[in-house]
Amino acid sequence: MNPPKMVASDTPDRGRMWYLVDANPDFIPEVKQFLDWKAATRHAPATVKAYCSRLVWLYCFLAHHRLQVAEVTPMHFTEFVVWLCHPLRSDGPGEGALTPYPLQPTSVNLIVHAVGITHSSVGISLI
Repeated sequence: MNPPKMVASDTPDRGRMWYLVDANPDFIPEVKQFLDWKAATRHAPATVKAYCSRLVWLYCFLAHHRLQVAEVTPMHFTEFVVWLCHPLRSDGPGEGALTPYPLQPTSVNLIVHAVGITHSSVGISLI
């Protein structure tokens, strides 16, 4: 599976919006729903973009492991957090390149928070 990509779309009512698309390129529905909700509740465009950039990590991990969101178990979520912390993880948002350093704990926490709040808001339990 190919990892998702962040794309920008200029909309007449909200300005520039950021989304995740799969290889087809179709929107990832639960992410689009969450980001649209954030924009509709007047969150700043930079906030919406930040959530999108954090969510791409989960979907890169899922693509690398050939998993759909509905298949994620607590064990997968634990593996995801370990993967985020690994200094040489591959298949992150950087087009499959090796990341030469681990993410800082605050970055991991922000990613995990974004994943949790997004999926709980659309009724998907990851843990």
